[in-house]
Amino acid sequence: MKNTSKITPPASPSPTKYTTNTLYKVQSELKELIVYLQGNEHIKTKAQLFQNLEMSSSKYYKKIAKYSYNKQVQDLSKKISEILEARLIEHGLEKKNFAFVIFLLKNHYGYTDKKEVETETTHIFNISRGDTGKVIKLDANLKPKAINTKPSKTT
Repeated sequence: MKNTSKITPPASPSPTKYTTNTLYKVQSELKELIVYLQGNEHIKTKAQLFQNLEMSSSKYYKKIAKYSYNKQVQDLSKKISEILEARLIEHGLEKKNFAFVIFLLKNHYGYTDKKEVETETTHIFNISRGDTGKVIKLDANLKPKAINTKPSKTT
């Protein structure tokens, strides 16, 4: 009997993680999250956002990190954060809980207290006149004084 079985080539490797189709899918998911947020005004945190969705917050952060090089992913992620940030600030101000608003902004949105630092510098310049070897010290904070540069005549 003849061997009629065919030799099949090995399966091609699976596509890489970073295909355009996957990037497009992440962009689409982020757009859907924004639409979902806009339709649900009561959502004020990312925990609330992902509470009833198929995607977990950790999966969201992984996707954002994976495609952080893509400008559209950055912009969409920032838009989601800005919507939630504005809602939390509004909520804190409505409740007159200013400490909450300050704490939230510092710890979750990168705000810092304004720091004023006064500095004072003094610049002293040493100037020498080539042939005399005389050194004059000038303080930049003082008013300049006229210096006699003509050699004096002796009689």
